[in-house]
Amino acid sequence: MSVNDLALLALRVSHAVAALIWLGGGLYYLIAIRPLANQELASSAQRRFGEWARPATLVMLATGVVLLFEGLSSNTAGITYAGLLALKIVAALGAFWLVSVRNRSRGGSVAERAVALGMAAFVLGVVISTIWPAE
Repeated sequence: MSVNDLALLALRVSHAVAALIWLGGGLYYLIAIRPLANQELASSAQRRFGEWARPATLVMLATGVVLLFEGLSSNTAGITYAGLLALKIVAALGAFWLVSVRNRSRGGSVAERAVALGMAAFVLGVVISTIWPAE
């Protein structure tokens, strides 16, 4: 395994772990925190999770840009790959945007839509990496 292969592996693992942190935190909020109806606990949990979510978002964006160019430069990338990748990017950016809106509006259904878009981006990433594995 070359240094380039190791670097690409590190980027992919970092991207996946950041997505896991972001999506897992959103699901935990929806499933465990929000139903408690304890605003003080929910606010405290959101503040604490923000310490993880903000860096995870930055890692996802930074690694995603590198992986975007790596994937598009592949010999196997075609129109279907580009289309699925575009859907993934739109879903992820939509989720990030909704989270920023939710932080200002405190809307519950916004959080659900953000997690749904995050889940869609994650699933599309799995589909893309399964159909077009690393060379």
